[in-house]
Amino acid sequence: MKIKNAIYYTPYQKLEAEGISFSDYSKGKSYYTQLAPLFDAMNPHRSRTALEADFLIAIAKQYTQRDQCSFLDIACGTGRHVKELVRKGYQVVGIDGSKELIKIARKTVPDAVFNQADMRSFHLDTPVDCAYSVWDSYVYLSRPEDMRAFARQCSAHIKRGGILVLDSKNYLKQPPDAPIARRVTNVDNLRIDTLIRRESYLDDKVYEAIFTSIIQDTDTGEANVIVDQTLARIYSVSDLEKSLQGFRLVNCYGDFDGSSEFNSKESKRLITVFQKI
Repeated sequence: MKIKNAIYYTPYQKLEAEGISFSDYSKGKSYYTQLAPLFDAMNPHRSRTALEADFLIAIAKQYTQRDQCSFLDIACGTGRHVKELVRKGYQVVGIDGSKELIKIARKTVPDAVFNQADMRSFHLDTPVDCAYSVWDSYVYLSRPEDMRAFARQCSAHIKRGGILVLDSKNYLKQPPDAPIARRVTNVDNLRIDTLIRRESYLDDKVYEAIFTSIIQDTDTGEANVIVDQTLARIYSVSDLEKSLQGFRLVNCYGDFDGSSEFNSKESKRLITVFQKI
């Protein structure tokens, strides 16, 4: 694959002032475009896929009272959760805004349906029992109108009594667990050395992470530098309750083990389960 140097950064205050949604801004990230073939290898959470899929199955059955649930993966990436759910015999549709990631997902899980679509304006032919967005995707919906559109779409595509599962880091913890972190990934002849700086701006309800990656071809010695910026809107549980019209909150978890209740000061994740009224 051909990699080009890229710097993707805009002060979040500028985006806020211009009314640009983090969801629209995020579509330009190298991680979702030219680095899409490395998306899975660079994902440090892929070993947890089976645990996360089992959690989704368990709570879908618990709250819908249906044994054979259908699922919608919102911002599915390359389809790692879709693959696990299909392997277990469930019907799943995946949507993502990145055409590059959707292309990989279709090859990875040919038995599932994938559509390139925005989470604010997607369309399904058949409603599902459980829609979910895991690992920090819905937090790109930074404007009130983004969340209203998202809620409308989810309500239109989830069966009555079905559930919506939203997962993100617990951004309410201050400061972040590891303000500076480093990851090294090796993929074939590529060595990827990534430095990550994280910061939360609680007064503005914004989380920012800057990923600086040096990607070196170990055969030729050629290296490229990629700078990617992640911006997320920090939502509290009460913020989500106010935003998701047509749904009622039924539970909050602090991790995918299903037994950890959410604690704003200690939990690593905020996993909310909403049921369609």
